[in-house]
Amino acid sequence: MPSLQDPIVSHSVPSVAEERGITLRSFLIGLGVVCLVNLWVTWSDFIIHSSAWNLSHFPIVNFIPFVILTVFSSVSDRLFGPRWSFSSAELATVLAMGLVGSVVPTNGFMGYVLGILAMPYYLATPENGWALYFHPHLADWMAPRDENDAVRYFFEGLPKGASIPWGTWASPLFWWLTFAASITLISACTVVILRKQWTENERLDYPIISVGIDMALRSNPRNWLPEYMKGKLFWGGFSVACGIVCWNIPSYFIPGLPEFPLLPRWFTLAAGFPTIDFHISFFALAFAFFARLEALFSVWFFFLIFLIQSAVFNRFGFTIGTSGDPWSSHNPAVGWQSWGSLCFIVAWGIWVARHHLRDVFSKAIWGAPGEGRVEEMMSYRMALTGLVGGLVYAIGFLYCAGMNYTMAIALLLSTLIGYLGVSRILVETGLLYVVVPVTGQSSTIYFLGSRGLPESSMTAMAFTYILVTRGAGMFMPSLTHLGKLADQIPQIRRRLIYALGASIVVGVLVAAIVTLYLGYTHGAYNFNVWVLGGGGSQRPFIDTLVKMQSPFTTDWYRVSFFSFGVLVSAMLVALRYRFPWWPLSPIGFPLATSWPMRRVGFTIFLAWCIKAIIMKLGGTVLYRRCQPFAVGLLVGWAAGVGISFLIDIFYFPGNGHGIHSY
Repeated sequence: MPSLQDPIVSHSVPSVAEERGITLRSFLIGLGVVCLVNLWVTWSDFIIHSSAWNLSHFPIVNFIPFVILTVFSSVSDRLFGPRWSFSSAELATVLAMGLVGSVVPTNGFMGYVLGILAMPYYLATPENGWALYFHPHLADWMAPRDENDAVRYFFEGLPKGASIPWGTWASPLFWWLTFAASITLISACTVVILRKQWTENERLDYPIISVGIDMALRSNPRNWLPEYMKGKLFWGGFSVACGIVCWNIPSYFIPGLPEFPLLPRWFTLAAGFPTIDFHISFFALAFAFFARLEALFSVWFFFLIFLIQSAVFNRFGFTIGTSGDPWSSHNPAVGWQSWGSLCFIVAWGIWVARHHLRDVFSKAIWGAPGEGRVEEMMSYRMALTGLVGGLVYAIGFLYCAGMNYTMAIALLLSTLIGYLGVSRILVETGLLYVVVPVTGQSSTIYFLGSRGLPESSMTAMAFTYILVTRGAGMFMPSLTHLGKLADQIPQIRRRLIYALGASIVVGVLVAAIVTLYLGYTHGAYNFNVWVLGGGGSQRPFIDTLVKMQSPFTTDWYRVSFFSFGVLVSAMLVALRYRFPWWPLSPIGFPLATSWPMRRVGFTIFLAWCIKAIIMKLGGTVLYRRCQPFAVGLLVGWAAGVGISFLIDIFYFPGNGHGIHSY
């Protein structure tokens, strides 16, 4: 398998197949995968309670259909000839559509939308004061009203013979989805504007999507199986991952049998240290193998520093208050350090790209109308127009929802910085689980202070948590990866943006319909999930109300830690430019305090150790020879999780085995 740091070239794809771009069948199959993914994740999370399918930035729920499609393509090629197989461009199209479609269901996006919109009327009681503080500022279109118990039935189930009140949700969903669409448009345009800078000028690695690209390019060897499945190393990795899962399956039926530890194993180094998870995430381990050693070392090193710093703060009882919301770092002091680091990384990246951005704006304003269309998914003029139009609509929407312009601009700026920072870290490190250390909402409120802000602004801010989606950047990280995909497989570039737009629309429709149907049929509270009925939909209003009832000015303690994070990152950047041997990258600093790092920090350390030993023993040659083993781990883990899920469907519905999470 070729190195993922070098341009990926296929040597075995038929020339006839290479001539195909986005064909009608690849588009329809892609939409089918989007529908399947949204049905699969929604049903599994709410009914089966099996693994968490779409938490990562390359969701396993998308990886499994993609692997099956590559195998099907090879078998079809063997039996019926090249006409019946899929070209690399067609496989890449399906992969791209599935990636953006898998962002939508449950914990990705739609669960937050429906849960948050339903909360302000459903849970309002005289004791919590929601009616007093929130209801006077809610326009009719902002949230579904609980007339005729329409919202209550969503959480508690319809009485026998009643019909689903679809119309109650129509107006709020439509308007808030237009707001989300404007943020998605801004994300897509930003990706187009920065794609050349990141892929050609800075030559960033894009390790996650590079694995998918290589699998797509090596999928038609005119044999029974794709080329990437050849060799003992691949099947060794496959056997290890799939074998471990299958070893545990008999214990589902006979408790007490010996099991391999696949569930979280929490451990603390000493009193005062935060707990960390010492189980091995095979999916994260395999993807981390393709990241640069410098990035892996920086991530686990700063994670260790975070543990020590948190322990010192805990032992001395030092605190600067609460985290602000459940999606920001649990320790706000170190979390705001990381937020300052992330903001600096984004600002520094824009400064480094200043010449490229100047050329883009020049071509967009003074160049030909289609300038940049050959290299990008859309022309620079269209990207700049979409960026400005999306920002204008988003600010205007928030103003109509009751937010003043200052807060609206600050909130959008903070949110987009978080999205861009997550995307940048992903394309440099290849880590599967990257989230912001502080949400745009917390950043805005603690910088501006809640004292003096209108209650209407605070109310509107609570609704904007639909954009948080676990702090993972919503659609921007997936779109960033797909910019690289279009660069490596140019046949799909011209029409890809339309296919991605269709995927998002179809995914939203399917996820919304299925979620509402299951809610009214079973009662959303019975799902027992965080995003619906749990803290995921209640906490935005609970935390916002606390800030309204206890107003404060700018939190200078948090600003101080933010500034410290900026200074540390600036120092790290200066050291990297001054000393080529300097081993620490600032890209690891913003990750250290996040919840996912507590789950996969040990796995990242293990990946660094394995890769460092391989590079020390055999250099790049040995590393390239070992890559098929890592791909085998990925495919074997996906196969094992899929087998476990099928067993849960038939034997353990509602009490499944969540062996795949972080």
